Amino acid sequence: MSLEKLQEMQKGDRDFFGLDFCPESDYNSYRLNSDNMEAAMKYDPTETLAALNRLYKEMDEIYHLYAKKHNISDSALWLMYSLHESENLHTQREICTEWHYPPQTVNSVLKNLEKQGYIALEPVKENHKTKVVVLTEKGKDLTEKVISPLIHAECRAIQGLKEEEKKALLSVTKKYADILRTEMTTE
Repeated sequence: MSLEKLQEMQKGDRDFFGLDFCPESDYNSYRLNSDNMEAAMKYDPTETLAALNRLYKEMDEIYHLYAKKHNISDSALWLMYSLHESENLHTQREICTEWHYPPQTVNSVLKNLEKQGYIALEPVKENHKTKVVVLTEKGKDLTEKVISPLIHAECRAIQGLKEEEKKALLSVTKKYADILRTEMTTE
């Protein structure tokens, strides 16, 4: 894509960088492809950021639509995911730290899941004030029906990448998150 075309598109074209509008989306997101991502990155760092943010939103949307399909909230999906993938018992605080959710969100989701019979909060022997989150039988059934297929889909998707792509994806994403965290906390 030429610089002239990019400048022309920037002047108000809703379809900047050839991104397809997705009317069926809950977030009305844009879809990126390798051609328009490359054009965005060469043109302007703010466009690179916009392309990256759209990709993150697209990833969020994939999980959101999956959660919606199974009639659970996004937060409940991730909380059940965390309980399913770990053999260790976790406290609310550990879940907040590991998954980067505010305590209020985790507390609200836990109360809701407990009301629905998916989890139980059991006191820790050493400290009865601290409680661990435990999947009930109903919760284990839900994770087998909802979370296991999700993890299998993620595994198949990651297996679609070459080994060096997997390493690069993790390495660059981690590096960007670290730099962004530093930049956001120093200003």
